[in-house]
Amino acid sequence: MNFKFSKHAIQRIKERNIKEEWIIEAIKIPDEIVEVSDTEHRYFKIIKDFDNRVLKVVLNPESNIIITVYFDRGKKL
Repeated sequence: MNFKFSKHAIQRIKERNIKEEWIIEAIKIPDEIVEVSDTEHRYFKIIKDFDNRVLKVVLNPESNIIITVYFDRGKKL
């Protein structure tokens, strides 16, 4: 799969020091997927290299655009 990053996602990735490999891993091998709608899927992945925090990647599956990325403090897997 080829993904594109929205400007918002690029900004957040830089601000939050999120590695691209973590994002790809979250999409390809997620711990959980929530299909909110046809245009919004949420991928969750525990990142062991980052204190076992849960990474959330919001993707538009129709356009393969990553909307935003962040560590979800309230999410438990």
